[in-house]
Amino acid sequence: MDPLVGEACVLAEAMDLACRKKWLREEFECDSLVICKEVLEDGNPSWLVAAMVEKIHRGSANFKDWRIA
Repeated sequence: MDPLVGEACVLAEAMDLACRKKWLREEFECDSLVICKEVLEDGNPSWLVAAMVEKIHRGSANFKDWRIA
């Protein structure tokens, strides 16, 4: 698996878990600066991770406050 895709999958899964636990404030840590930028920037993410970034964006609506570092 491509490391970029792996990081995106793990971040999306962590966000799903936080949503299921009904946590309202969360800070996600990621080892990939590329994924952090893809999630934080508005625009077209790399096609490799576009589906995961969209899933992360949808999940982020469930939090009052969230960060990625």
